[in-house]
Amino acid sequence: MISYIATCFSCPHGFGLVPALDGTAVQSPITIEQWMDEAVSCGLAGVEIAIKEPDCNKDGLARIRDAALARGLKIILAAGVVDVEELRRNIHAATVVSGLERPVVRAIISRVLCGDRRTLGQSWNDYTKAILAKLKEVVPLARDTGVGIALENHQDATSKDLIELSESAGVDVVGACLDTGNPLAVSEDPVDFARRVAPFVRHVHLKDYRMYFAPDGFRLARCAAGEGAIDFAGILRELRASPHSLMPGVEIAAQPARHVRLLDPGWWDGYESRPAQDALPALRVLWEKGIARDIDWRNPYESGESSEAVCADEFDLFRRSARYFRNLKT
Repeated sequence: MISYIATCFSCPHGFGLVPALDGTAVQSPITIEQWMDEAVSCGLAGVEIAIKEPDCNKDGLARIRDAALARGLKIILAAGVVDVEELRRNIHAATVVSGLERPVVRAIISRVLCGDRRTLGQSWNDYTKAILAKLKEVVPLARDTGVGIALENHQDATSKDLIELSESAGVDVVGACLDTGNPLAVSEDPVDFARRVAPFVRHVHLKDYRMYFAPDGFRLARCAAGEGAIDFAGILRELRASPHSLMPGVEIAAQPARHVRLLDPGWWDGYESRPAQDALPALRVLWEKGIARDIDWRNPYESGESSEAVCADEFDLFRRSARYFRNLKT
């Protein structure tokens, strides 16, 4: 039986990470303890949270650890773009708060979205070489403390990228955090992506997307799990090949829809030479499950609704998703 956890990124407005479209911040951001209570009420086994630097002192970590213990929950920590000091801080924190035999810290490679590496401003190859150098600085600490680092495909990395970074940094420490919706953003099929990276997967974000036909490609819009284009049962079957104990995170996509312009020839400039056939996996999913471009994809956030409405929508989608995975047969 799979044990699922609650990722804090499911409720970005509620956590105070993004304001409403009119600039209004949430009045009372969700606390770590409240998110733990949400996980318990949804029948989940843990939480994935981002711990701010001021909370990484002895007292702050003890508070978080004790709150999780009191609720019988495990913790996976989420860092940002690979940064030596932030990773060191999170590796130490994970040894205190996780409750796992093999703690995990998730990180991302870049902030590129929609698969559009043109926004990076430099070659992907040069950029990932610099990321690898940073990883190698923290691998000895992670190895010594028994903490695994999971690199997410944050709409930037292909399956090949994740495998090469893991192998180059050291697979005994570094692996992948598979975000199930994001392979579409780099024109890979999510199930095929999962099959390729399964031996390296240390963490999972179970995220669904609705796909809408759009100029030069398609849009990916947030939705509750089971209501979009992602074959979760197929992905979870592939992930049985992972050598690690996985606690997949239930996650809802970011508030803004993502416009993947893979039919724009310039979109491919950020990649090594790829055959034209590489466009087909995402297009096959689009042709099978895509929604007409004249259908409104906007959610309460993108429609400019109130902070209260945006928060209500976030919790509704998350709770429906948690229920979906509790009932999913794999």
